Amino acid sequence: GIRDYKVTGVQTCALPISTVQITGGKLLFNEQEVSKESLRDRLLDLNLAAKQGEEKVVLLEAAGKADYQTYYETMAAIAAAGGVVAIVEEGQ
Repeated sequence: GIRDYKVTGVQTCALPISTVQITGGKLLFNEQEVSKESLRDRLLDLNLAAKQGEEKVVLLEAAGKADYQTYYETMAAIAAAGGVVAIVEEGQ
């Protein structure tokens, strides 16, 4: 789930949140390395378009110097699957 560590230190959302990371030239979905095509398939499998509110959220984290094209394509894949992108900034 999501933790609000800056304010209360307690969990504020118990929903399982999917995470996409772009790091070191790799694309990770829930900590497993995937191709761009596999990421699209996995996002579609989540059926995000049918969900509401926080259930639609997919965290996107880019560590270091992420390739702009990969970053853009990843955001587009999340949106195309019906998800809402939540960007996690390094150091936050």
